[in-house]
Amino acid sequence: MRRPTRLMHERRAARPQDYMHYYGGAFMARHRSRFGSRLICKLFSSMHSIIVNYRLWLHGAASRILLLAIAVLTFFVGPAAAFEAEDMLRRNTSIDGNGTPYRVLLPDSQQRAKPLPLIVFLNGSGQIGSDNEAQVTQNTGSLFANFLSPEHLARQPIFLVAPQSRTDRWNPDEIIEVVAKVRAEFDIDADRIYLTGLSTGGSAVWDTLKAYPDIFAAGVPISSGSAFEGLDRIVHIPLWIFHGINDHATDRRYGDGGGRFGPRWLVTALLDLGGHPGYTEYDDDGHNIWDRVYADERLFPWLIAQHRPHITPAQSVKTLQ
Repeated sequence: MRRPTRLMHERRAARPQDYMHYYGGAFMARHRSRFGSRLICKLFSSMHSIIVNYRLWLHGAASRILLLAIAVLTFFVGPAAAFEAEDMLRRNTSIDGNGTPYRVLLPDSQQRAKPLPLIVFLNGSGQIGSDNEAQVTQNTGSLFANFLSPEHLARQPIFLVAPQSRTDRWNPDEIIEVVAKVRAEFDIDADRIYLTGLSTGGSAVWDTLKAYPDIFAAGVPISSGSAFEGLDRIVHIPLWIFHGINDHATDRRYGDGGGRFGPRWLVTALLDLGGHPGYTEYDDDGHNIWDRVYADERLFPWLIAQHRPHITPAQSVKTLQ
């Protein structure tokens, strides 16, 4: 298969020091990035606000030191999640426990009167195993505290399922088996099943969408790459792709060097095929961007607004020839 011609002509932001957002046409430079100064400003802003509010009744050096420590801890740890990992049901695709382990987050019982959306979250390589624990306790702070905040879930209750990969390469068939199990047990809106993942889980988003292009309403791959083969099968699926310029695990152009290309080239290929992918690229970050992604206030509303496209393969299939 020949590489698309347009892959040789990358679009660049007017100012490369800015974040680059790519939406089906051109890079748009936004949000001038100065992470160091922004970090300091936010930190001191948080501390100043607390100190001013309590200055009238908090006195003494010891109190100020304690207050400063609380402010710093709150800033770096972030807001508390609306639930804990232990609140999630434990399941396995096999009765004997030798299948794919997965956890399920349930909405409140009174919210289940009608079918609800399902978000499928795929872990990275650091959470490989069979303990059915690591995939919901590691690299999920912002997912639970920000993306699945009480405000978001009040707006749109959802189910979330988090299978755990047992090897360093996800099997799309196993992911679909988990989805089928959840759909059999709970009332899921079949037109609003969403797929997101980070690192190797992000690559699994690409692979699973290609293998099952008629199941999902949208995909959000993070810090990942994919082969060109099969992109013609997912042109109709809404995608929002996230990547960091300084990602040395998966280069934004060349990918991982093992046949998976980076998002810059994948986005261009999808455009050549008639797709309209969303792409956000952080100029001051590397591989571990998922907390930043799931803290983006635009992501949850965008995702739940997507519905499964009812489209026949004949309508969507083009080639990279």
